[in-house]
Amino acid sequence: MAAIIPKCISEVTSSWLSSILGTQIVAFNTSTVAGGHLADVFRIHDILYADSPSLLPPSLIIKIACQKEDHRTIAASNNAYLREVLFFEKLAVKVPLRTPIIYSVLYDNLERCEFFSIIMEDLSSHSTVFDQLTDQPKEADIRKIILELAEFHALFWESDTLDLDWVGFPENRYKFPMHEAALECEDNIDTFVVLWENAFKQRPFQPKWPSLEPMTRLICDGNAERLLCQIYKILSQRPHTLLHIDLRGNNLFRTKPQIGEPSEITYIDWQLVSRGPPGLEFSQAWQHSIPPWSDEKTSTF
Repeated sequence: MAAIIPKCISEVTSSWLSSILGTQIVAFNTSTVAGGHLADVFRIHDILYADSPSLLPPSLIIKIACQKEDHRTIAASNNAYLREVLFFEKLAVKVPLRTPIIYSVLYDNLERCEFFSIIMEDLSSHSTVFDQLTDQPKEADIRKIILELAEFHALFWESDTLDLDWVGFPENRYKFPMHEAALECEDNIDTFVVLWENAFKQRPFQPKWPSLEPMTRLICDGNAERLLCQIYKILSQRPHTLLHIDLRGNNLFRTKPQIGEPSEITYIDWQLVSRGPPGLEFSQAWQHSIPPWSDEKTSTF
């Protein structure tokens, strides 16, 4: 009998969790970690095992499909859930990057996954996530991440893995994993500006970057599909490897090192993993997590 996939956190009960983890769980508490984007994430903590001490940790993370139907539809149409569950099920052990320890992976459909659950290591027990606004990667972190990504990209450079249905693209023609969402930018740009102003108390288009607004308006003024086609044409001609695609600070944990020891980086959120040219990985990572430097003394990259 197939295991039940929880569609909301209330369906994660002691009996369900016991059956999934293979050990009796008497009680636990839950708290929200993140939600409302492509998936909902919860911490399962204060776990009371029937067998004490247990080989399993006192807290875990569970990731399930987003409760918002429109967001879930976007994720499913872009195979975001399928990419992540198959990454952890088939590729994570081969990847030369530290990824969370996985205790369970469930999903409903190999063609169009809409509901899933992943139970994984609670990284907060030993690591701290970067924050792309308030706690950005430092120079030493950036250099470490670059070298680790280089090893990751080299391993899968033009490899057979890129031909997997859920990783590759028809006729090897590159396409952004969130292509459909990118097309919606034309309809959502004005809403985005309002939300940005409410969140950060300033306009997203600043005078110090005068070209940003006209470039954005160009993309969002009926030209998105035509411009994307030209971008895809260029990117499809370049060498490809396996890409994480969402390497911003909020998807990178670093351990709390002992004095004199380097941090270990853990890479999370593999919902967009796909093939593509490696340059995309670095530009996407740095533009989301590192502010432009204002003088030459700090501009080292």
